[in-house]
Amino acid sequence: MPAQTPTPSAITGWQAVLWDFDGTLADTEPAWWAAEIDMMHGWGAEWTLADAESLVGQSIRYTAGQMIDRAGRDDDPDVVADQLVDHMVDRIRNGQITWIPGARELVAELAAAGVRQALVSSSYRRMLDAALVHFAGDPFSAVVAGDEVERVKPDPLPYTQAAAALGVDPTAALVFEDSPTGVAAATASGAVVYVVGHHPMPEKFRRLSSFEGLGVADLEELHRAGSQ
Repeated sequence: MPAQTPTPSAITGWQAVLWDFDGTLADTEPAWWAAEIDMMHGWGAEWTLADAESLVGQSIRYTAGQMIDRAGRDDDPDVVADQLVDHMVDRIRNGQITWIPGARELVAELAAAGVRQALVSSSYRRMLDAALVHFAGDPFSAVVAGDEVERVKPDPLPYTQAAAALGVDPTAALVFEDSPTGVAAATASGAVVYVVGHHPMPEKFRRLSSFEGLGVADLEELHRAGSQ
């Protein structure tokens, strides 16, 4: 009788892994901030790094609305949001985005092990499509983009929708997130959340210092530790 292939839950302890994009897979924040500051300066308005940082994790449309209000303009937030996304798509296509060390390697290892994965982001679909070109194969079985859901993070809908697309219960999924907004969404979905990155977060949340050197077997250890 041939040996049975281990199920994803037997390999990692979870049935699926759900990934945020900005700040989790790719260090896009400096590029977003530069785009916002350049646009505001072009409007003759002030927009500081602190202003940009305060909106990390918010929807692109919300950020555009805040910029328009600050500048005292009456632009359409959707148009401004599209302009910001165009800037990011160009940077990704031109290789001007820094990838979080070890993240893409872990995605590839999980895919090779047959673990279901989804990309869950407030960024727009065309930006995510530009980023997916940089991943070998087709590691994500589902992609939930910010311009394709009725409600964005911190609402749990993006994560519950991703879990449903993978055919798993959110409580059986592991989420990697970096922002308070994303962590709130993932937590509300019922998933187990590990926080990455440098943003301040309450101590109650599990933290992961780095993806570097992290492999499939290590996720099972994380699952065991979290279950104790």
